[in-house]
Amino acid sequence: ECKEMMKKIKLIKIVCFLFCFTILCFSEDFSELKNKGIKFIKKGKPVYGQINLDFSEKTLIQESEKDENYMFSRIVDIKVDRDENLYIIDHKRVMKYSRNGKFKIKIGRTGQGPGEFYNPMRLFIDKSNNLYIMDFRRLIKYSSDSNYIFSFKINRTVKNDFFVGKSDNELFAPVKKYSEKGVYESIVLLNLNEGKEKDIYSFINKEVFFKGNKRGGVMGGVYHPYSKKIFLSHLKYKKICFAENSTYKVYLSDLSGNIKSIIYDNKKQEKVSNKEIEWFRRKYSKRRFEILRLPEYRPIVENMLTDELGRIYIFKKKSVLNKSKRFNVDIFSKDGVFLYKATINKVPKIIYNGYIYYIENDNEGRCIIKKAKINNYKKIKHN
Repeated sequence: ECKEMMKKIKLIKIVCFLFCFTILCFSEDFSELKNKGIKFIKKGKPVYGQINLDFSEKTLIQESEKDENYMFSRIVDIKVDRDENLYIIDHKRVMKYSRNGKFKIKIGRTGQGPGEFYNPMRLFIDKSNNLYIMDFRRLIKYSSDSNYIFSFKINRTVKNDFFVGKSDNELFAPVKKYSEKGVYESIVLLNLNEGKEKDIYSFINKEVFFKGNKRGGVMGGVYHPYSKKIFLSHLKYKKICFAENSTYKVYLSDLSGNIKSIIYDNKKQEKVSNKEIEWFRRKYSKRRFEILRLPEYRPIVENMLTDELGRIYIFKKKSVLNKSKRFNVDIFSKDGVFLYKATINKVPKIIYNGYIYYIENDNEGRCIIKKAKINNYKKIKHN
């Protein structure tokens, strides 16, 4: 009995030591970051409790073989401007539609001359409704009435959402960087005039491998529902926010690329279960499953969006085994105040002015873009 008691005391001492050591390390790290002027905002409890984001949906655009302006090959991005006009990148076309889904104009054309593009990937619309198109390694600007203004060459490939900063030549963008250690996902501030870039945030993506030398390299891996993702958006054009899906941290930065605050949650991540691994095994071919790099822990974030009032929406990741149609959403103010716990039955592409926009396919595989009114949008507080 004495030996058992001594073992228990020893175990308690070890646990206490590890706990204190963890707290000490965290406190020192926290203090160091606070000394740099970074404010940590713990998620805590929502100020206004629970809310359901219920909406009334309608079809905005229906694919049709009778009209080439409504025939889509591969939609890669959609955005809305301040007048709720909808812009679509469909393969190598950029199209503009009215708020009611009526075709208005085709912007630019395929080519390499002024106002032409090779492979448009992403759109950004500023507060004056000017349109910026990311075309492989070029940024092309059009006026609100779709006239060509300029293009900038970029020494980076930007495939995800980007944000034009204080001037046309400053660009916040997620990019990939390659080294012998692996592939890094980074948020950078690009100065297009000077050809310089400022690293704001980086993390290594262990799910993608890279082998290379001075002459070049090859990248491999299989994209899957638990793959690493990075999200970037703006807060009323005055700040940017970004996050990556493997942790619950939302970074708020000024337009000089300085992180000012971090919203975080210490909730323990869930390990990817054997049942989930088996789901992936059935989903993918044997060869693809063998090169599939599943993370040890399930990602936390499915998507991050912001609206015109600067609210931040964090859509929670569900297990691939979860058949529920509802998604949990955390809503924050532009300053990081946790406003609401919410639920919604779609993860939209856009939230703007009381509407959400998302893309679906009908039974015959035709593309449908839907615009849905959030019925209780005006009741949602923003501070």
